[in-house]
Amino acid sequence: MVWPTSPAPAVNGVSRVSDAEKIGGREMALFLLLIIVAIALGIVGAVVQGLIWVLIIGVAVLLVDLILVGVRLRAGGRRPGR
Repeated sequence: MVWPTSPAPAVNGVSRVSDAEKIGGREMALFLLLIIVAIALGIVGAVVQGLIWVLIIGVAVLLVDLILVGVRLRAGGRRPGR
């Protein structure tokens, strides 16, 4: 059985998920991965003595990730000129 929201190909072989949705899913996965990496680096840098530089890298990764998401959200609302 194929659910209406399933990314599985339909009977005719055409996927019900558009390419735009697939790309958006990849961007969200990258965003979440970078958030998890930043949190992990922050915890290690804060807990392990002498590894404050790891905490700084974690904060930098978090800031870069948030900036990239902000840029994508701003650019996503604009339509190309005709």
